[in-house]
Amino acid sequence: MRARSALAAAAAAAVVLVGGGSWTRHLVRDQQLDAAYRSATRQANAMGLAAMSAGPNGAEELRPAFYPDVTFEVVDEAGTVLSASPDLSPYETGGRAVMPAAEPLSPADTVMDLPRRGPDVRLPDPAGRHRLDGRTVTGVRIQVVLADLDGDAGPGRVRSPTIAVYVFVTPLSAERAVATVDRVLLPAVPLAVAMVALTAWLATRRALRPVEAIRIRTAEVTATRLADRVTVPDTGDEIAALAVTINAMLARLERADAAQRRMVADAAHELRSPLAILRAGLEVAQAYPDRTDWPAAAATAVAQAQRLTALADDLLLLARLDAGTARPEPATDVDVVAVLARVADEIVTPAGVVVSCPDSAPVRVRLTRLRLERILRNLLDNAVRHAAHRVEVRLEAAAAGPARVRLRIEVRDDGPGIPYADRDRIFDRFTRLDAARDRHAGGTGLGLSLARELAARLDGTIEVVDEPPPGAAFVLTATVPRATTD
Repeated sequence: MRARSALAAAAAAAVVLVGGGSWTRHLVRDQQLDAAYRSATRQANAMGLAAMSAGPNGAEELRPAFYPDVTFEVVDEAGTVLSASPDLSPYETGGRAVMPAAEPLSPADTVMDLPRRGPDVRLPDPAGRHRLDGRTVTGVRIQVVLADLDGDAGPGRVRSPTIAVYVFVTPLSAERAVATVDRVLLPAVPLAVAMVALTAWLATRRALRPVEAIRIRTAEVTATRLADRVTVPDTGDEIAALAVTINAMLARLERADAAQRRMVADAAHELRSPLAILRAGLEVAQAYPDRTDWPAAAATAVAQAQRLTALADDLLLLARLDAGTARPEPATDVDVVAVLARVADEIVTPAGVVVSCPDSAPVRVRLTRLRLERILRNLLDNAVRHAAHRVEVRLEAAAAGPARVRLRIEVRDDGPGIPYADRDRIFDRFTRLDAARDRHAGGTGLGLSLARELAARLDGTIEVVDEPPPGAAFVLTATVPRATTD
């Protein structure tokens, strides 16, 4: 990741620096050419004034010796070179000028026109390899009439000749300036790119140092060291948030592992009781076969086997619900009142305990019948095991929209009740309150937990509500679709 960050930063820096360098080169070149053009304009004005002041001998005032630092050419109307800088001699073959001939002017109109930009001319490339070979040059042109300003310019006089003075604007100064810029940019750009890459690499390394520490610490966490936590850096950034998230994940894993261990221990504890009773009965029957009440021993064995089967079924269903692999069951039209009555009839009640169900009109909804029956059976089984004399079931149904019904099923008993502090804990797996620790009363310790899990699959909830003592009240609330048929 450090290398990728450094490469990305280097690539971005290279694009910016190369683009900026190219723009700088063009800017310097344009500025140098503009400055050269302005200088050539001033020089052309000065040379034109000198030629005009000299009158008919004006061309003599424009000799190269007088202007050693200027590249210029003086051309008459016939295109003949009257004077020129030595730099242009290789290109003036046969006395012909590089630039166009002068255009005739009348001294009656003007004796010197304004400077103007001359045409672009590409110089040839002779064998001498002159510094201007093959280059495109332009110039500032000014035309001057070589007339005697004190003489008569009226009719009958011969027209005075016109000369054109070209002061060349060559790319040499611009190229020298660009070369100077290149000497700076060529080593500076790679060095700057390397510095950016190094800075990005170091910054990324420093930023990822806490991540590496988190990785090492997380790698040390094992199933026996889930209490370990990673150090949260005090940077207040995303890495600190990552450390907090990992610690929260480790805390959840620790709680899940503890819950799993408790469940395994509780399941083993629950299995020991029926297995111990079954084993003791069989050992006594084996030791004293002639004095054993075989029907009673068989009944005891069957009861304990049924208890083991119920515990195994509950554990298997909970495991499937936790894993999300419980077999999907189709929803059908169900009469909730009829389901309540049937489940209540199937519940085995202790002597002296009466279960009363609502005697009302049918309440037809669409849901999974087996899940509703399992929920109600677990709630009623819990109620009759703790009731002193009576278990009461109440049903309320109200419209929750054009196609849904809100069900509220309350199961009350007149037993010892549930302390307020234990109302959430009662739904934990294998939870038994002190008043219900006697396992001979039946139950697997999973009924309420399983009922709440199944209620969640119906988009419902089960909770303990406040009721006047004695007793406890469990309420199932769910909003389900109406039945498709009446």
